[in-house]
Amino acid sequence: MAWPLCSLVLFFSAVMIVPVRGESGTGVSRVLYIGEPFQKATPLPYLMAEPLIDVTKVEASTWLGSTTAIMRSMRIYMPRSYEDMVQKCDVVVLSDANVQCFRVQEVQWIADGVEKSGLGLFMPGGLESFGGQKVGVDWGPTRVGDILPVDTVVQGYDIDPLGFALQIEIWNNSFIRSIPWDSLRPPQNSFGEMNVVTQRSGSTRLASAVRARDGFRHPFLVDWDVGKGRSVAMSADWTPAGAGQFIGWNYYGDYVVGLMIYTAQRDVPDSRLLHHMRTAFSDFSVRKRLIISMMEFVDKFGANPRPVEERMGKADDIRRQASVHYVEYEFELAGDEMAEATDLLDQALATALKVKDAALLWVYLTEWCAVSGTFVMSGLVLYSLMIRRRIYREARTTKLLGIG
Repeated sequence: MAWPLCSLVLFFSAVMIVPVRGESGTGVSRVLYIGEPFQKATPLPYLMAEPLIDVTKVEASTWLGSTTAIMRSMRIYMPRSYEDMVQKCDVVVLSDANVQCFRVQEVQWIADGVEKSGLGLFMPGGLESFGGQKVGVDWGPTRVGDILPVDTVVQGYDIDPLGFALQIEIWNNSFIRSIPWDSLRPPQNSFGEMNVVTQRSGSTRLASAVRARDGFRHPFLVDWDVGKGRSVAMSADWTPAGAGQFIGWNYYGDYVVGLMIYTAQRDVPDSRLLHHMRTAFSDFSVRKRLIISMMEFVDKFGANPRPVEERMGKADDIRRQASVHYVEYEFELAGDEMAEATDLLDQALATALKVKDAALLWVYLTEWCAVSGTFVMSGLVLYSLMIRRRIYREARTTKLLGIG
C-alpha cells in the first residue's frame, strides 16, 4: 500500500511547551509509544509530525522486531524508574506490545502511573494486544489488565472477510464530537479483523464494530477514568495490518492525534480546525523546501541568496510564533500568522525565481554562443567540402617519374 506519509515527518518544526499535568487543557501531550513504532507501518508519522504530540519510541513487538533489537530498545528508551515515567510522559501506548518483553516493575509503573499520577493508557488491537493471538501474550492477568476498560479473551481474535462496520454509540463525548464522522464512508469505515474483548462494568462504549455477516457488536472504542488517569481501549488495530482502508480516511491522522490528546485528559480541539492548520503548516514546509532546493542549485553559479534568505528568515520567525500559539490552542491567531508567513514565503519564491534567472543568464548566453559557433563551423565545413569542391578539376592521367 502506498503511503503518502513520508513527507509528513518534515512538515512541522514547532516550539514545544509542556505544562504541568492537570494545570491546563492545552500544551504538548508526551506519548511513550511501546510496541511497533515503525515508521512506515503505523500511525507514527502523524504523531511525529504533530506539534501537539511529543513521541518516544520503544520497540517491544516480537512479530516485527528481533529479540536483540527489542532488548536494546527497552534498555535505552524505557523509563528507568516510576518517577522517570510519570515525569516524562502523559500517555503510554501499548500497541502490539508483547507482555513478555516487560519487567514486572515496568508493568507496575504503567498501572500505578495511571491510577496515582494521572497518566493515560491507550491499547489498540493487534496480535500481541489484549488477549493476543499468540500463546502467553495475554495482558489480562497483569496490573495493566486491571486498569483496562475491557476484559481480555485469551487468543481472542475475530477475522471476517465481510468486515466489521464502525458505529458510534456515544455522541456526547469530547473526542467523538471533535471528529467529522460524516466524512467516514464505506469502505473506510470497516475493519477486517479485531481482538475479542468484553466491556467492563462502569466503562463507556464510545463505538462498536458491527460484524457484517450476523450483526454481532464488538466493543470497538471503550474508555473509563480509573484513579487519576484515563484508560482507553480500541479493539481493532490502528496500523495497516488490521485497520484496512480506515487508514486511508482523510481524517485518520486527526483521529490518531485526537485520541492521544483525549487519553491525556486534555481539551480535544475540533479536528476540522486542526486539519486546516496542519494543511497550512504542510504547505509552508513544501514551499520552503522548494526554495531551498532551488537556491542550493543556483548557488553553484555564484547567485546572491541574501534577498531570498531575508524573506525566508522573516517567514520562519512568524511560523515559529504560529507554532507557539498553535500549541497554546490559539488556533485563530496561529492561522492568521501562518497566512502571513506563507505570503512572505511566496514573495521569497518569486525573488528566488528572479535570482535563478539572473544567475543562469550567462549560462544561457554561453550555451547559445557554443551552439551558434558549432553551427557556423559546421556550415563552413559543409560549404568547403560540398559546395567549393567544384573548383577542383579531376586529374585525367598520372605518370611516375624517375623510373628507368
